[in-house]
Parts: sequence; structure tokens; C-alpha cells
Amino acid sequence: MTRIRVDHLSKRFGETEVLKAIDLEIPQGCFAVLIGPSGCGKSTLMRLVAGLEEVTEGRIFFDDREVTGLAPRDRDVAMVFQSPRPTALTAAHNFSSSCLLHLRLVESAA
Repeated sequence: MTRIRVDHLSKRFGETEVLKAIDLEIPQGCFAVLIGPSGCGKSTLMRLVAGLEEVTEGRIFFDDREVTGLAPRDRDVAMVFQSPRPTALTAAHNFSSSCLLHLRLVESAA
């Protein structure tokens, strides 16, 4: 798996700034979960990393290769959106569910 680094990433739609100077690094081999309320920019950040939206400011790297201007097909990346669950769960339960899934994936790969 690739290390993902986002440097000072911003996104505006017209006059509306939806992401402001985001710095993020996901080390190689790590599993990341974006959690937050509706409208906070989770999907926008993922779409920027995948190349489905144009970056307003900042840069995106896969390992040490800058991919900010590359088309989605040239990034070799995919993402999966999770549908909301019908019942309300606590943040702790949502996070622990993701961790358990990751453990199962790691165990099955071994």
C-alpha cells in the first residue's frame, strides 16, 4: 500500500471554502478512517485524493510522487463509500467496527 501525503490542501466551490489548508499523512500500510458530521469535507477530501475534483491549493503525494495534476486513471487509487447504518451508533462503536474489519483483513492476508 502507498503512503499518502496531503500538503496544505484547500478546496473552494466559488466563494465557499470547504477545505482549508489540510495537512495529512497516512503512512504506508496503514488503514485510515475519516469520521465527521455531514458536510465537513470527508467526501471532498477523498475525491481530491482520487483526482475526481480539482485542487484549489496545495499538493497530493503518493509515496514521493506528486499526483496533484494527474487524471484519476493515472493515480491507481480507488475508494469505497460506506452507506449510513439504519441505527444510530456511537463514535466508539463505529471506530471499533472499522478496527475489527482491518484485523480480519490482515488475518486473512497472512
